[in-house]
Amino acid sequence: SRCVAGGGAWAGRNMRGVGSAPVRKTPPKRLAVQVMARRPAAMLKDSHGTLTAVGSKGRVLNSVKGASVKGIPVIGVDNVTIALKRDAVKQALSILSALPESMRTRVSSVTAKTQDSVTTVLDSGTYTVVWGDSSDMTLKIAVVTKLLEDKGAMSGYSTINGSAPERPVVK
Repeated sequence: SRCVAGGGAWAGRNMRGVGSAPVRKTPPKRLAVQVMARRPAAMLKDSHGTLTAVGSKGRVLNSVKGASVKGIPVIGVDNVTIALKRDAVKQALSILSALPESMRTRVSSVTAKTQDSVTTVLDSGTYTVVWGDSSDMTLKIAVVTKLLEDKGAMSGYSTINGSAPERPVVK
């Protein structure tokens, strides 16, 4: 860590789970440090039930057992170390980190068999969204959000394939 005479920030880059830690000098002999947790893109749940919080780039933040995952998407994997090397998981993390918080909290499950087939289930199975890969996420999110808000467009349908956002398919 470092101390800056006039105040400053220490990014906490080498500490798992720490996003930032701004430092403020309070004369005469005090430092105020506010530690802010890094927001996980998802939790990886391995075959033993251990949950590992990971960032959007696949950096492991921490591992726990029996923690609440409310509001955090969960991806089931056999082995966390191996999964983090797979392009499919990397794409899923990228997609999940791009989602607005209002949509992220609706994610019930995530599957990523290939890097081009990332799929999320929303609202405990009410809707399935096929994202494909992480390209064009701003447009994909806008299209999916609009369709989810349009009850007429989704009447009788539960799946949105937004992988080609210029031509979304509703089934």
